[in-house]
Amino acid sequence: RVTCVRLYQAAEQMDLSQSVALESWNQSAWNPYAVFTDLQGGAWGKFNNRWANPGSGNRWRVVLAQNLTSAVAVSEVEFFSDIDCLQKLPGLAIGSAAAPGRQATNAFDGNEVSSWVSECDFCREGEA
Repeated sequence: RVTCVRLYQAAEQMDLSQSVALESWNQSAWNPYAVFTDLQGGAWGKFNNRWANPGSGNRWRVVLAQNLTSAVAVSEVEFFSDIDCLQKLPGLAIGSAAAPGRQATNAFDGNEVSSWVSECDFCREGEA
């Protein structure tokens, strides 16, 4: 029985799927088992039941708290479990629509030169 799927998709938005389904064969037809959404490209993703049905506190995001008259660019983001920002948490990047070649994984690659850039040009609060 499959309990986890690792998937690596292309980094380009036009070449990746935002969701995939895991199905099993029952000797006569394919049966849905799980649907994984909010997929990103350019990095390995580990998808399991916790991903498909996350409990409270298992997904976090950073989102605009004001309107902007431009796109948003984020060079790096890190999450920590302690107030001194010493115990870095593992995770997988999920982002809203990105400009071509500027996917969410760029904000988690340890390179301050690369960045995630929003697709919106006039981004509204909560949009990016």
